[in-house]
Amino acid sequence: IHDNRNGGEGQIAIDAVKAALPDGNTLLMTPIANICIYPHTYKKLGYDAAKDFIPVAMVGAFNIALVTGPGTPATNVASFIEWAKANPKKASFGTPGAGNIPHIYGLMFARAAGIPLVNVPYKGSPPAVNDLMGGHIAAAVSTLGDFLSQDKAGRVRILAHSGRERSSLAPNVPTFTELGYKGLQGGGWFGLFAPAGTPAEMVARVNRIVVQGQQAPDMSSRMRSLALETQLTSAAEFAAIVRADYERWGEAIRAAGFAGTQ
Repeated sequence: IHDNRNGGEGQIAIDAVKAALPDGNTLLMTPIANICIYPHTYKKLGYDAAKDFIPVAMVGAFNIALVTGPGTPATNVASFIEWAKANPKKASFGTPGAGNIPHIYGLMFARAAGIPLVNVPYKGSPPAVNDLMGGHIAAAVSTLGDFLSQDKAGRVRILAHSGRERSSLAPNVPTFTELGYKGLQGGGWFGLFAPAGTPAEMVARVNRIVVQGQQAPDMSSRMRSLALETQLTSAAEFAAIVRADYERWGEAIRAAGFAGTQ
């Protein structure tokens, strides 16, 4: 049974699962932000991501992309950096909100490239993409999937993304790693978590069910339609990824000088 509890940046759903019996019957489906980002950007949270939940399985992975549009003549990362240095007052990047992975990643890129980029937070990706296509902002940073259709139509240009290797969703787009920006590798994911105290055998059982489902014949096309890539993991492997991402993004947030406001 899917119980969609929206609101509070996921806090409502998280509170419900945190309070649930640890019997494997109630699980949390959440993006990376609630587990690895918000603990570093929110001064107060009603949960401890490391203590209150057990990683069960990664459901889908995504990369973060830097995109430009008619507001700049740039066709690659190098020419965008050159343009931004020559036009510092116009150098801006839109994101689907503040304090999330795209925001932090944009700050990381600006720092690595040595350019001034001002964040323009929007209420979601669509208005940011619209302003990008209208030339009102120089660039945008969000999940790769947010830009695929407009890039294909020639309305925006995806310059690079955060993956370890090129994505099957956009094989012609380079990664920041291959362009020499080793510190800009790191994407996001959607994962399943169980309440703390859930028996290990139940965690392993649910993990096996998820992995089997991910290998179903029609699942690959379904994941592609959602602009997600499948990454098969055991519960232990996913837990290691969560720990590494928690540290990676925490370090990036501190280096960017981002301070939580809530």
